[in-house]
Amino acid sequence: MYQRIVVATDTTRPAPAVTIASIVAADVGALELVTVIPPSDPAGVARVELERLAIQHGWFPAACTVLTGRDTAATLLDHVGRRRHALLVIGSRGHRPLAGADPTGPLTRRLLADSPDPILVVGPHVDNRYHPHLGKLVLVVAFDGPEPADATIDAVEQWVRTLDEAPCCVIEVSIRPTPVTTTTSCDGSTLCRRAG
Repeated sequence: MYQRIVVATDTTRPAPAVTIASIVAADVGALELVTVIPPSDPAGVARVELERLAIQHGWFPAACTVLTGRDTAATLLDHVGRRRHALLVIGSRGHRPLAGADPTGPLTRRLLADSPDPILVVGPHVDNRYHPHLGKLVLVVAFDGPEPADATIDAVEQWVRTLDEAPCCVIEVSIRPTPVTTTTSCDGSTLCRRAG
């Protein structure tokens, strides 16, 4: 079960990832805003921007961390790795596919390729004013194979426990239309498999 939500942000544009992380952290009880700057940059300006974001989302400025490093992905993963039971939340601008052969490509791709743990990726079209409707949260997990890997099922179980036993639906993404089927349950939640 996650005990801390760590959200990475660069503080230069609206941060839907911070909005979603704040909502998830409300159940967990701990949110940490993190940014990575080059070693030559002053940390004070970045810290003030993180504190501003934290206050906007109802969290104390003490939940802000400015990291320095030349490799942003490695710096973030090292930081999260030192936190016990932490979920990393990041935003993606959605300009490029998340899968690809270029290991030095976009930050999101590098984090997903190198992280030993699940990461929650928030897309660019989430409204900063988003709030869960009627307090009902449904966890939807998409995968691209005939059966989810054991690691995926383990991650889903952990997310369901963290997110207050939220209903869960697992969806298979396929380019060939196939009928809708229901599979096994995950920690008491319904697992659906849809394609199309």
